[in-house]
Amino acid sequence: MAELQMLLEEEIPGGRRALFDSYTNLERVADYCENNYIQGYTITMNSLDGAKPSGNPGNLPFIAYPIPPPLRLGD
Repeated sequence: MAELQMLLEEEIPGGRRALFDSYTNLERVADYCENNYIQGYTITMNSLDGAKPSGNPGNLPFIAYPIPPPLRLGD
């Protein structure tokens, strides 16, 4: 009976708090990655605007634009 009481009063609530904290932290990391990826992609695409060919694209050879590398956390 003491084990059940300890589970109900300590272990389960502590586990729920840890799970919620992990969820919150993971959500923050996802937001950070998404925002920085979009920002880096936008900066890269804007810098490539001047490098885009002019004229009729049907008469030009295929041109590949570099894909920006993924951003590292903590930079």
